[in-house]
Formats: sequence, C-alpha cells, structure tokens
Amino acid sequence: MKLKLELKNNSFSSLDEEHQTSHMNSLKALLKKALPYSFHERTNEKEDLKKTQVYLNENLPIIKWSKINETNSICIILISKHRKNGVNFFYDMVSRWLVFQKNLNVDLFYSIDFSISNIHNDKLTLMQAVISVESQKDLDSIEKNKKTFETELRLGMLSDFHANRITEFKGLSNDRKTAMVQEKIGSLIQKKPNQFGKNIFSEMQQFLIMSRDEFKSQRDYHHISRIISILYMIRKLLKQKIEVNSDKRYLILKFLKTKLKAQSQEKSVLGVLVGINFLKEHEVFEEKHLLNAIKNFLPYVEIVENSFF
Repeated sequence: MKLKLELKNNSFSSLDEEHQTSHMNSLKALLKKALPYSFHERTNEKEDLKKTQVYLNENLPIIKWSKINETNSICIILISKHRKNGVNFFYDMVSRWLVFQKNLNVDLFYSIDFSISNIHNDKLTLMQAVISVESQKDLDSIEKNKKTFETELRLGMLSDFHANRITEFKGLSNDRKTAMVQEKIGSLIQKKPNQFGKNIFSEMQQFLIMSRDEFKSQRDYHHISRIISILYMIRKLLKQKIEVNSDKRYLILKFLKTKLKAQSQEKSVLGVLVGINFLKEHEVFEEKHLLNAIKNFLPYVEIVENSFF
C-alpha cells in the first residue's frame, strides 16, 4: 500500500530538491517504524487505505517507543494531528518529565508536518526524540511511569487546555500517587467526555492543593480519584437543578466505603460527600454542621480526624 505523503510546512518550499527528498525519506522511515508492519505491505489498495484511515482516526496520537541497541538511549516517535505549540509540549514532556524531577538530555529532536493526501488532507505532525538515560534506575523509572506519561502526552496533544493543565499540574506532582490520580482523571475525560468536561482538571488541582498531605497519604489514588470525580458530578447536578429553580433547596449525598492506611494498619471507614445550595446571602455550612447532622442519625459514630475538606 502506498501512502501519498505531502510536506505541509511552508519553509520546505524554499528548500532545494535534494533537501526536500531528504526530509521525505526521513518521514517515510519514521512512519515505517511507528505504524504497524501491515501498512507497508502491497495488498488491496482501496481496502487498505480505508483501514488506514480508520486506524489513524481511532489511534491518533500514536506513540512508539524503542531502545537504541547497546546504548542507554530511548527513541520516542509521536504522530498526532497538528496542534499549534504541540511540538513544544512534546519536547518539554520528554526532556523534563519523563523522569520525575530530572532533566534529560535530548540527543536528537526532529519534527515535520505532513498530510496523507489519498486518505485526507488533515495536517499531521510527526515528532522524534532520542533521549540519553544515565542509569538503570532512570530506565526503570521510565518503564514504571510509561503509562502515565503516555496518557498525559495524548491529552496534551489534543488541546492547549489539556497541555496547560498538565504542565501546571506537574509543579504540584511531588509523589507517584498524585501523578496516578491525574492519570485516572485524564482517563475519565477520554472514556466519558459527555460526563466529564475539561474543567475537571481545575477542580482536581484545587482539591489536591486544599486537602492535607496526611489526608492524601492515608487514601489510595483510586479513592481520591473517585472523590474528585463524584464532587465534580455533584456540582454539575446542583448547577443544573438551580438553573431550573433557584429558589429551592437541594441536597445531594453520596457515601463511599474505603480503607485508611496509617502506620502499616488499615481501618475501614465510610465517607460522605455533600452537595448543598445556599438560598440566602450569609448562609454557611461548616464542619460542625455536618458532624451534628451525622450524629443526629448515627450518634455512636466516630469522626475520623482531619477528614473534613
């Protein structure tokens, strides 16, 4: 199957034929590495072009990892729909965030805009980065965090909004658990875009900043992710109800079972998330109000210290 490739960067038109041919050959070679082998076989042309179009629509952005033989260097190839500043985002991610809190040396970086004219005329971007990795420890860290890294990379290539949120959030990511929460929330946006909008990233950041370190350390990332996503849905539902009738009081409760971990011990607890709207200007709803309400129905419960947020 032959893909009809066209270079899309205006600067290529000013190059002589030899240099244009060189860039085209580089593009073909990198596509051959990044796309499945079957794409390069000579079979039914029309049928394969359709399959290629479906594959690209379903899988972009495409990420291909490879280790360069007998070296501690890693090659990452990314193919995505063109986005302004996307190349800068990719470079920052591989050089600054592939290994946590460590800048890696980028030995080679290459990017090129192109289209596949016999499939569609959408502008695509192919990027390649070859990174030096100093130690086996760093290689192990990259392998361990690869899934999280790919999720962030794909989200960031979809829009400036996601890219900005990810890079802002990186400044807060002081442990593995926080990064895993981000991965979980990012996955929700991809799987359920009709339920979870872009602004859940802002709510996630606010929650992680406002909640105490001990609160986060005692709860696993699944539970923290559930809290963030449910609070988001509660706010969304409250807003919808208020738009229908702003003079009515609405109360939404959600109970969550989980286990707290502290000093190698586990304790089963029940959490409660509350959504309530205010009808008057000076109304308040504080920790003491929630505790009194719970004890009215469950007088013998013990409140977990520092669990209010």
